[in-house]
Amino acid sequence: MPGGHHPLLVSYMTASLGHFAVEADNPRAGLTMIQRASVLLDGSAPDAARAWLESLRATAHAAMKDRTSATGALRRAESLTNRQRGELRWPWLFAFDAAKAARYQAGALGRLGDVRAARAAYAAAGPALTAAKPRAPAQVEHAHVLVRAGDVAAGSALAIEALATARTYGSERITNRVREFRISLPPRTTEADGLDDALSALYERTD
Repeated sequence: MPGGHHPLLVSYMTASLGHFAVEADNPRAGLTMIQRASVLLDGSAPDAARAWLESLRATAHAAMKDRTSATGALRRAESLTNRQRGELRWPWLFAFDAAKAARYQAGALGRLGDVRAARAAYAAAGPALTAAKPRAPAQVEHAHVLVRAGDVAAGSALAIEALATARTYGSERITNRVREFRISLPPRTTEADGLDDALSALYERTD
């Protein structure tokens, strides 16, 4: 591997760890790592890398309820996504297109409570969410947004789909997110009966 690729790899790994920290409810530490990853990029880094990092930065700021910073990062991500200068280099093997950017935008807007904009962004993100395992966390995020909009039944249906994916791939992380989603609902919610049944079946399998 050429030596010039190492800074990109370190940046990618650092940002990935940062995003994991944000998803694990430690956004301040996650933001620190994402900012560190940005500093590691040099002038030759492709716009795809910078757009992805700005999207992660937006998610971290949104998790901290910093609307101004999150919105600014989303604008930069959109600009970089539309511009797409620089050739892709490993580990950025795929273009960071508008659909992928929309997925992060949706997550950030959902965390900020902007339900209408988040729902529109999830619709735009659809083409980027073709693989089941990456789609499942987005489905749980979308489920939260739907509940905020008053549609508990639709949110629960998405959570059931995500839980089925978690079972298929043995993903405890996705399973925990679905559990957290259910905990966020009122205990006695008939619209979530199907989700309760799916979770109960999961517990029965682990007994």
